[in-house]
Amino acid sequence: MNTRKIFSFIIAALLFVAGQSFAQKNKSEKPLDGFNYEAKLTVEAQAKPTKPMEDDLSFKNNKLKSKALAEKYNFKAGEFTATVDSSNAEEVVITFDAIMKGETADDILTWHGTVNGEDIEGSAIWTKKGKTKKSFAFTGLQKKKK
Repeated sequence: MNTRKIFSFIIAALLFVAGQSFAQKNKSEKPLDGFNYEAKLTVEAQAKPTKPMEDDLSFKNNKLKSKALAEKYNFKAGEFTATVDSSNAEEVVITFDAIMKGETADDILTWHGTVNGEDIEGSAIWTKKGKTKKSFAFTGLQKKKK
């Protein structure tokens, strides 16, 4: 009888651990989906510095959207990938990459960034026919949900 109880306990423990792993995996597959950030975009490597652009970055349905670059340069929301680094005990760090297409197939905006707590930062490089047209740096904070 004791063997049966021990065996049942082991099976229950294994099912619990497997369930937790599955839940953790599903949660981290789209770790940024549903998050919005208020950011400032700065054009880099320009002879004359320009004022940073106010932007709203939103991660929704596995796509990243830049409100400012959509309005100013017609870049459409693009798919993003995100990787969670939970090795830091204090805060989870998420790195992401995204690609947006512009008015023509030659206009490509490549994003690379990091989310650390409520902070977001990174770069976005606009290329046309393989040549860099503009390079942006961005920093920002997560928008609070209302």
